[in-house]
Amino acid sequence: MQGAGTGTVRVQGRRVLYGCSFAPMADRVVASTLACACAAAGGRVELTGCAPAVYAPLLEILAQMGCGIETGPESAVIVRSGALHGAGRVFTGVYPALATDAAPLLAAAMLCADSVSSIEDVVFERRFACADGFAAFGADVRVQQRTLHIRPVRQLQGAEAAAPDLRGGAALVIAALAARGRSRIADTGHIDRGYACFVQMLTELGAQIEREMPCGSTCEKKTPSKKQI
Repeated sequence: MQGAGTGTVRVQGRRVLYGCSFAPMADRVVASTLACACAAAGGRVELTGCAPAVYAPLLEILAQMGCGIETGPESAVIVRSGALHGAGRVFTGVYPALATDAAPLLAAAMLCADSVSSIEDVVFERRFACADGFAAFGADVRVQQRTLHIRPVRQLQGAEAAAPDLRGGAALVIAALAARGRSRIADTGHIDRGYACFVQMLTELGAQIEREMPCGSTCEKKTPSKKQI
């Protein structure tokens, strides 16, 4: 196989295939979700098992916004204890640039910043369908073509919103974690398509969150280690 990471992948077939041992790469978007949740809500999270190099652009932006970031070969520690600052203009791109799926997640953290940010997604046309949900929390947001513009507000407020899609739904959950008061996110089936035991993960990080309806998947109880929001 040639061209991994580019726009074209060429595969040369063979008559016989052989068995092997293979470990799939960890999900960088799940890691990005938890990193952005920490940035938005505050606290400390240690993420292990996913090489920081695969989501380095997001970690670099969070560092510019005022988060403490420490990385190792297979782990990253994200700390947000003070003010969060705007990121200015941010763009997504093909790997290894900022992932398009991370755009709404990062935008949710930007809602909590004390200065302006904008994020443009050059991959998907309707990446920021979650903007209406952000506005329900009291955020000052505006979508212009492929760009989401964010202006600072004093405090997000709890609200009801509906997940418009997978990552937009996760972004609304992040915004709810940072908001003051109780929030309710509907249409969570979108979120379940991309996250295993999402509520359990956040609960183990200290979030006060529960499901009104079971997601239908079995979740093994895990012991949290060095993770806190």
